[in-house]
Amino acid sequence: MVVFVGSVACEAAFPDAVGPDTKASTAMRFRPIPEGSFEGRPNHLLQLYAEHPIASPQQRFTWQLPFQAKRIVVELLTLAARDDASGIDDLLTEDARFGLPDRRELLARPVFDDDHGQTFFDALRDAAVRFDAKAAFSCPPLALASQQLVQSGVEPMWCFYTSGDHLDLIVFKLVLERGHPRIAYVGLFEQRPERPVIVTAAGQPPPLTPPIRRG
Repeated sequence: MVVFVGSVACEAAFPDAVGPDTKASTAMRFRPIPEGSFEGRPNHLLQLYAEHPIASPQQRFTWQLPFQAKRIVVELLTLAARDDASGIDDLLTEDARFGLPDRRELLARPVFDDDHGQTFFDALRDAAVRFDAKAAFSCPPLALASQQLVQSGVEPMWCFYTSGDHLDLIVFKLVLERGHPRIAYVGLFEQRPERPVIVTAAGQPPPLTPPIRRG
């Protein structure tokens, strides 16, 4: 297991119909999909979603947390497979960041920098090809009270891909922004770790699931 203090990998494990194809699904692929590496040989996450239909703005408007969490992540991976950074405005928050796969958002930097997310896309693509197409995707189950906190935008929710050997992670923090579910943080390793990563000097992470406050 990854022993990242505050990472999601050690804490829990746990999908969706896609809508009809749209004109956006024919977007030009600017660069070929990278070859897989590590567990991503021969089939990796980007290959899995390369031909996936892209949702229309009307479809995205209907998505809700926590129920369409994976659908939002899949949409992001589909755009990454097509190298289409122009489509991420509806999926990521205005101040979205990416950094290490840790709920403390260590070494985070803005997604929307001078290149409108291309540096982020490169990092996401390079990470995704390390994961087998059947890599486990999990969103820890939420109690009803926690679901309501996520649905109302009071609390975020966390989901993640985990490699088969539990050393590698891609982590997603999903929130409500202006009434729509979006990704606020993506955590990933730019290079696959060879051993469990331990971080102990950054304080306690936020809870994996929204805390239930009892009166």
